[in-house]
Amino acid sequence: MRKNTVCRGLVVAAVLGVMSWNLSVLAQSKSSKDAHNHDHTITFTVKGMCCAKEAEPCVKELEKVKGVAKVKADPTKGTLTIEPKPKSEPSPKELWEAVEKAKVTPVKLAMAHDTFTKKPKK
Repeated sequence: MRKNTVCRGLVVAAVLGVMSWNLSVLAQSKSSKDAHNHDHTITFTVKGMCCAKEAEPCVKELEKVKGVAKVKADPTKGTLTIEPKPKSEPSPKELWEAVEKAKVTPVKLAMAHDTFTKKPKK
């Protein structure tokens, strides 16, 4: 009987070890995906967007731009956070023009590889 108890204990320990390893691999995979997505997040700083009512037109216009998946506005900070679609980089000029169309003043557009403080040419 004692032999069976020891064997069961070893099996349980082995199973728990494998489960723990799987969880750590999944956590690392998720964090690397989050870091990858974060690198491609686009941040727009604007003037003239001080409430949700003023942010709504900005969000709607930016969501029309090719390559934009999601837009989140923070009127208290005067920022728009843009999440591009996978394998896509929206045109900086089109993003800038979308904000202008919403009657808000663009101040700074920060992308993965460029930062703009005036309307981009492309």
